[in-house]
Amino acid sequence: YALGALFATLRLGASSILLEHWPTPAVIAEAIEHHAPTLVLSVPALYHKLLDDRLHTAAFAAVRHYVSAGERLNPKIASAWEQATGRAILDGLGCSETVQKIFMNTPDARCAGSSGRPVPGVQVRLVAEDGTQILAAGQIGRLEVRMASLFAGYRTPANAIGPALRPDEQFRDGWFATGDEYRMDLDG
Repeated sequence: YALGALFATLRLGASSILLEHWPTPAVIAEAIEHHAPTLVLSVPALYHKLLDDRLHTAAFAAVRHYVSAGERLNPKIASAWEQATGRAILDGLGCSETVQKIFMNTPDARCAGSSGRPVPGVQVRLVAEDGTQILAAGQIGRLEVRMASLFAGYRTPANAIGPALRPDEQFRDGWFATGDEYRMDLDG
């Protein structure tokens, strides 16, 4: 999550604020008030703590977008945050193996409790236990992705030199199985 955000910041030529201290609610509130960022990226637990500590000042309302990833964002936290700051939290999902987001909510298309829609350039599919692709709404399956930022494979001390490990259960026909289960929702 953090590495992908840093790469995106560099690619866009934007500025990134890296905090020296552990991101407690007080540290985050001070950084937002001092630096006036247009985008804040964090995890649901920190947004929840910021709500609990009531540190959402006028500076929080000046932030253009809040982004959450790293774990599922509870819809109650999302709703309370939007009421407190006037700004929505855009929830997304990625994994270390993809570096970038797989799914992302956007300001114009967001749904509390949803990871959003696939980001441009990412192909996703759900696969049943027997390996067949799931196409019907309401079905639960294993998430598989294809994208340019997908890692080459795993490294261990035993295979530090040579090709990266690509376990068959995770790499099939150009698709990477993330290990996550999702429900197919054809309405987005």
